[in-house]
Amino acid sequence: MTDGRRIGFCGRSQIMADGLPERAHAQRAVLRCLGMRPAAVADIARRAGMSPMVTRKRLVQLRALRLAESVRVASPDSAHYTFWRRVVPAGRICAHPGCETRLSRYNPLSVCALHAGELSYEEWREVAG
Repeated sequence: MTDGRRIGFCGRSQIMADGLPERAHAQRAVLRCLGMRPAAVADIARRAGMSPMVTRKRLVQLRALRLAESVRVASPDSAHYTFWRRVVPAGRICAHPGCETRLSRYNPLSVCALHAGELSYEEWREVAG
């Protein structure tokens, strides 16, 4: 997810290219398990290998950094379910040389739709989650 570049500072920790502080290992693990499709906390916790309580705390921290968002869904039995999904920063530019297309926050790829065909299926699945 991160290419190892440091882009700023947060207290004593440096901010990495994925938007998280250098020592945010738990948040980074949860972020890797989040996909673009909404998922329940229990599913994310199982994939991350953490308890649901710790996973929920990390998701709230990721939401504060605008790297994840929660969606509340009502069910017919008047219960509410919360699902989480990954969000990528808005305003990114296509990584293809010479292309200046702005990417949507719903596009997890680093390239626009025109250049997405140049990715292999394995590369696309790795990024899309």
